[in-house]
Amino acid sequence: MTVKQEDVNFMYGIAEAVKKLRPGCEFELTDRTFTQWWHPDKLPPPEWDDIIQVFEQDKDKYDS
Repeated sequence: MTVKQEDVNFMYGIAEAVKKLRPGCEFELTDRTFTQWWHPDKLPPPEWDDIIQVFEQDKDKYDS
């Protein structure tokens, strides 16, 4: 199986966006579903639209 660099960049960018929105969280994500979630303040996972918004703001970092 070949993994494309843009796929790696996308997944890294999504993970970074989640961490920005919920600092201190630990999670596993499958497609758009959080399969594991933990936050020290018991905050819920962020909404997908919020994750994408942060990702888009930071996208240039992952495309370079």
